Amino acid sequence: MFEAGPGRATLRLTLLGGVCALGLFLGVSRSRLPNVYILAGLLASYLLAWAAALWLGRGRRGELVKGFAVTSAAAVLLVAVLEMLVLLHLVDFRVLFGTPAAQPWSHPGNLVDPALLHLHQPHDDFVWDGVRYQYDQSGFRNRPDPKAADVVVVGDSFIEGWGVTAEELATSRLAADLGRPVVNLGQSWYGPQQELEVLRRYGLPLHPKACVWAFFEGNDLQDVERYEKALPVWPELSRRNHSFALRSFTRNALYALRRLLGKDATGTLAYPSGVFRASGGRDVRMYFEYKPHRLSAKEEAALGEVRSVLTKAGGLCRSHGARFLVVFVPSKDRIYLGRTRFAAESEPLHWGRNGLPRRLAGIVRQADPGAEFLDLTPSFLARAARGEVLYFPQDSHWSPLGHAAAADAIAARLTGSSRVPPRILVKRTGTGAAASSRRLGG
Repeated sequence: MFEAGPGRATLRLTLLGGVCALGLFLGVSRSRLPNVYILAGLLASYLLAWAAALWLGRGRRGELVKGFAVTSAAAVLLVAVLEMLVLLHLVDFRVLFGTPAAQPWSHPGNLVDPALLHLHQPHDDFVWDGVRYQYDQSGFRNRPDPKAADVVVVGDSFIEGWGVTAEELATSRLAADLGRPVVNLGQSWYGPQQELEVLRRYGLPLHPKACVWAFFEGNDLQDVERYEKALPVWPELSRRNHSFALRSFTRNALYALRRLLGKDATGTLAYPSGVFRASGGRDVRMYFEYKPHRLSAKEEAALGEVRSVLTKAGGLCRSHGARFLVVFVPSKDRIYLGRTRFAAESEPLHWGRNGLPRRLAGIVRQADPGAEFLDLTPSFLARAARGEVLYFPQDSHWSPLGHAAAADAIAARLTGSSRVPPRILVKRTGTGAAASSRRLGG
C-alpha cells in the first residue's frame, strides 16, 4: 500500500496524467494532427517518468514531489514568458526555428498585398543553404535598384532562381548575352494572374523593349486555381499571416521537433528517382517531383484563364511598344525521363505525356497577333543528350547550367540567331522571319 500524504497523491496524478497523455498519443493520427501527436508523446514521457521516479523513490518521495513541482512550474513559466514575447510582437518563432511556410503569404519575411498576395520585403537580404539572396526596392532579385531595362523577365521561382547565386541567374546570363540591362521580376509561388500584375505594376514602367514571360508547366495551372481561391478571402488570410497561432513558440518548437525526429521526412527523397548518365560518365540520381499527366477539368479551365491573362499581357506590351515573348519552361521529367534508368516496374516507366507545349503555343498565337512563343524543351533535350545536368538532381529547379541554357535560348530567340551577337535584338513581325533589327535602347 502507498503511504498517505502528498507523495501518494502526486504519484496518482502523474500516473493518471501520463496514462491519459499516452492514450492521446496512441489514439491521435500523427498525419492529421502532428503537433498534438508530438505534444501528447512528450507529456506522456514526462509524466510517466516522474511517476516511475515517485514509485521507485519511496524513501525520498517528499524531495521528489518538490522536484516535480519546481521542474513543472519552471517549464510552464518559461513557455508562458516565451509566448508573452510573441503576444507582444517582440518575437516570431517561425523565423527562429526556420519553420517552412504552408503558403507563401504566411512566410514571416513576406509582405502581404491585396493583388499579389505576397511579395518579398524591400531590400530583403538573407542567406539560405549557402546562397545569398538580395532584393531590390520592389522585392525582386535585382541589385542595384533598376531604373530602366531593355528586357524584363516575369515568372516564378525558376526566374527568381532558387539555389543559384545572383551571377548564375538566367537574367544575369541573358544580360551578359545581350550586353544590355535585364531586370528579374520572378517571384516564387506566383501564377499567371500575379505575373500579369507584376508586368503592369513593375515591368512596363521600366520601358522595356522586350517582355519575357516564363510559364512553368509543373504548377502554373495549379497556381491559377490557388489564386482564385485565395483572393476572395484575402482579408482573412492577411490577418492570419501574423497571427499569434502562427508565430507561437509552442507551435514552431513542436514543428522543429517533428523535423528533428524525422516525422516529416517525406520530401524530395520520397519522390520517384532513377539514374542519369551525365557527361564524363558519372551517374547522377534524379528525383522527379512532378508527374506528367493528362490535364484535369480544373486544369483545362485554368488554361482558359491563362488565355485571358496572356491576351491582356500582350495588349499591354503592344501598347508600350515592347515585344512579348512567352517561354515554356518544361519540368524535369519532360527532359530526363527518356534518358534515366529506373528499377523494374518503377512508377515513372508508366508515366504518359501531355501536349501542353503545343496547347500553350496555340494560346499565345490566339492571345495577341504580335506575341511570340519559345519552347525550351528542344534546346534542353539537346543539352541533356550531351550529359548536361540542367536541373538540381534532388530539386525541381534549374541548376546553374539550366539557367545558362535558358538564357542562351532566350537570347538566341530575341536576337534571331543561333549564336548570340551582343547588344542586338531582332524585331519580328507576326510569325515570319526577321524583318528588321535594332539596338536595344536605340
